[in-house]
Amino acid sequence: MSNNLFIKLKGNLDTNDFTDINNLKNICIDYDNTYLKLEIDFKLDRDKNNGSTINNINEFMLFDGNKLIGYAGICAFGGIEFIKNITDDYVHSEYDMNLDMAATHKYNFDNLIFRKATLEDVNIITKAGFEFFYQGDIEGIASGTTYLIEIDNAVIGKVRLEVTNNIGGIYGLEILPDYRGKGYGRELLILSINELKRSNVKAIKLQVETKNRNALNLYKSCGFKENYTMNYYRLKRWRKF
Repeated sequence: MSNNLFIKLKGNLDTNDFTDINNLKNICIDYDNTYLKLEIDFKLDRDKNNGSTINNINEFMLFDGNKLIGYAGICAFGGIEFIKNITDDYVHSEYDMNLDMAATHKYNFDNLIFRKATLEDVNIITKAGFEFFYQGDIEGIASGTTYLIEIDNAVIGKVRLEVTNNIGGIYGLEILPDYRGKGYGRELLILSINELKRSNVKAIKLQVETKNRNALNLYKSCGFKENYTMNYYRLKRWRKF
């Protein structure tokens, strides 16, 4: 069994969840020649102001790394007690955040280069010592969604920008340790926001760990607002019911 299994818990679904679940649904239908009534269209259209807390969990998504391999949607159910019975430990929680699209942003540096990464940059990024650099980032470079920020010909930060269903997403934004606390993270965030706005997206989203106060404060100062909380539990072993 894979060591990368984890369960993502949410109170409601967003468009990225909808795409993942719908793709999984189609795979299951093709393989099992059956019909699945998930009602994810209805769930996606529900009141988006409904909050999500640790005790108000309706959506259970099982991932192997970045790949969704299982889904269960439950209504009016004590979800957290269910998940405690099938998982081994709580990992962390993240806020899903939406940008106030009317917020304005001012550049503070004129000596930075913001550009798309190429496959030639993979070795540079790997050797740079980024804390978060995964297979998905390499795929992002190949597909043209990973961007780098440079100063004096040195790579100091990276980010992956994606657009799905006209919604922009900011992922893996990171500045190297030696360059933190100098305003480069804010600049990279602003550059990312403006790059996505050039694609005429209707919304911009990101996720951040609830305990990462520095990143959370940065995002809030640039116009992001908490939408809901996602709670992650790691599934270490299969259990029989």
